Amino acid sequence: MAKGFKLTKSELKLTQNRKYTAEASGRFSPRITVKADITNAKRLVSKVDEALMAGMAEVAAVLDDALIDAIRSKWPNGDDIVETGNLLDSSSVVLSGNTIEVINTAPYAKLIHFGGYITPYGNPFAERIYIPPRPWVTAALEGSSGQPGIDLAAIYEAAFRKVFR
Repeated sequence: MAKGFKLTKSELKLTQNRKYTAEASGRFSPRITVKADITNAKRLVSKVDEALMAGMAEVAAVLDDALIDAIRSKWPNGDDIVETGNLLDSSSVVLSGNTIEVINTAPYAKLIHFGGYITPYGNPFAERIYIPPRPWVTAALEGSSGQPGIDLAAIYEAAFRKVFR
């Protein structure tokens, strides 16, 4: 059971009813009915649900901040990812139940993250240009390119435990 959240005997509320019947045939039929009041068990489940959602919400918020910091940072090659702000503006962290999704709708987000070659303005006569990778998601999560990295499990656990204090 979570630390700081206990069900006492008085909260558990077990009730019992006893009914004894003796039949003419000599058969003795004791009937004992025990009922548990699960109100507090429901309260515990509700508290766990609240803690789960608090943990996910905190992870989403910290992840969003870390991704923004990674996009805004200078990369080891001296490049700055942000030129127009579109990449930053098109990035979002979406929390849906127990799933967190990082979405970036900028058409060139994959190229910036993984690097690659482009042909300027689609001109077949122009020389291809290499765009170096600037993996801001990896940097934010694992810590690289000047980013400290984040321990999602520790953030989740801290937020989860805070609900039970």
